Amino acid sequence: MSANRTIGRNANFATYLGDYIRQHQGWKALETFGRLLSDKALDERAAKFFLASTSCFFREIPGGILALALRVTDDRIENDRFGAVTSASSILLAAVDEYGLGSNSTGNNKNHHQLFATMAQRFGVAESELHNPGFILPEAIDLARITRELYREGCVAKSVGFHFASEVTSDHEFELCYNGLANHLTVYADGSAHIAPEKFLDFYYIHTIVEVEHGAASARAVELYRASEIDRQALLDGADQFMEAYGAFWSALSRLLEQ
Repeated sequence: MSANRTIGRNANFATYLGDYIRQHQGWKALETFGRLLSDKALDERAAKFFLASTSCFFREIPGGILALALRVTDDRIENDRFGAVTSASSILLAAVDEYGLGSNSTGNNKNHHQLFATMAQRFGVAESELHNPGFILPEAIDLARITRELYREGCVAKSVGFHFASEVTSDHEFELCYNGLANHLTVYADGSAHIAPEKFLDFYYIHTIVEVEHGAASARAVELYRASEIDRQALLDGADQFMEAYGAFWSALSRLLEQ
């Protein structure tokens, strides 16, 4: 169920949209999963489902961001010849880190897909298992499908709203996952008390650093499309569409952990 959909007209529409996202049932589903992850270590089966299902969703993020940056450029260049590229940079910034081209305080220049695969190996999950349909929840497949479609097709403002929701939730998601997994690190690291969580969980740790900036950049993209009521509605629809599929994804993972 969605939060209240009355469209705000305040000066900063991104602030309104961010508040809407944080009140959505999808946000609550993420927080429920975060509590479960913190309370109890994943067993071998749950770890495979968790990592393979999140990998299915994350697969669509880097290319999707690139596609949306190009679409924003093309959408704006006729009316803003020398500003369109700057406008699209608010989307493209996130792809720089996804592709391992950014500089951040971690000093790690691997792309995020590489980091994920290496981290999964530390959990004893092979790359072939990340592709195994038997470990991928249907809700993950649905979220991946809608992510691919919304980044590449349809109304640009709606896609920007979808992207904004993805970035706003990511900031909270990676904090919850990093802290929850770190809470049981000795279990995942085979009893080692000396491994640093930021090394073992580097995929999640790096996101806790970069996602704040990504969220701020995506907020600037939202403000590009706030002028008309039609575009404001499209931004809201895109965010809502993300949150519905996103919430279903985390609810499915929570049910798995509760078994």
